[in-house]
Amino acid sequence: IGGIEGKIVRTTPTAVFLDTPQGRVLVPAKQFNEEASVNALGGDVRLIDAFVTYKPAKHVNVVVGENMAPATRQNMTSSGALLAIDRPSMANKTLTWGLRGKHDFTISTPPTSGASLPAATTRSGIFGKVGVRDLGVTLFGNPDVGDAAHLKYYVGVYDGINAQGSDTMRMTGRVQLNLWDAESGYYNLATYLGKKKTLAFGLSYDTQSEVARVAQEVGFTTYDYKLTEVDVFLDYPIGDNAITAEAAWEKLDLDGFAPSAEGDGFYIQAGYLVKKLQPWVKYETWSSDATSVGGNTAGDYNLTSFGLSYFFHGHNANLKLGYEMFKADFPLDVTGEDKVNSFVIGFFTTY
Repeated sequence: IGGIEGKIVRTTPTAVFLDTPQGRVLVPAKQFNEEASVNALGGDVRLIDAFVTYKPAKHVNVVVGENMAPATRQNMTSSGALLAIDRPSMANKTLTWGLRGKHDFTISTPPTSGASLPAATTRSGIFGKVGVRDLGVTLFGNPDVGDAAHLKYYVGVYDGINAQGSDTMRMTGRVQLNLWDAESGYYNLATYLGKKKTLAFGLSYDTQSEVARVAQEVGFTTYDYKLTEVDVFLDYPIGDNAITAEAAWEKLDLDGFAPSAEGDGFYIQAGYLVKKLQPWVKYETWSSDATSVGGNTAGDYNLTSFGLSYFFHGHNANLKLGYEMFKADFPLDVTGEDKVNSFVIGFFTTY
């Protein structure tokens, strides 16, 4: 299938799983049935957010419906107020966003086919029902705990993934402490453009049991999902200018279901605002749980990007350009290439 030889162990509407000498491989539908891939992805308008909020007390909000689960700081960062052109690659390691690492400013996922790279992918092959959101209930609040200290908490229960024959719930929790100014509201920004002075420390934990099941000669083997993140964020005005910095460490555990997607890593990104110009830089690295083959480990990567933003009207209208250098530890194609360099320029608007 798709140039890969192996034993089929599981199929989904969008992929086939094979056991190969190099490990378990996910082959996307588009590699063996283009029509199935198109149907799976869809081309119609999609409803992303649909929820209601009930506020029984001053610092208690109950959010019910299709909404973002608070698995990481980046999950809780507005897409309309990013620092760089796109989020760090490992933001996609959450259950909500496909448990994978990406490149080309998070447009592409490392491939899964080719004679020399059957396991050279950061994909896990596990996706939630909704895709970019989840269905459930979130308890959220942001009380002050002092004149210059502010707490933000999230506790949620969600539909998550229902593997065949399984009906477990996804549970997510996040706590965040801000010094100086608060980051009020459900979502944060990745840069406040000098309008806020804040230092934030965050901790998130996201889990669901039996997110995958693999048939055995007798019964099934089940696999659980656990993601942990520790993060820190700084936005600090300096005269008419401002510095922004963010860093996080993540660990993804799928009980060995997809070793090249599992593991741990960190990212750091920073920018410096001078009037309407903001140069920025971002670095991240991921170390997978896959077994090293010939000194190379599938799923390991380093990513460096830098760029410049110009804000015509804050986050409502801005121009960003950036250059990204992605380096995988395992060859990405049959030629042995392990690097992808990208240049992107984009206009961002929020209305």
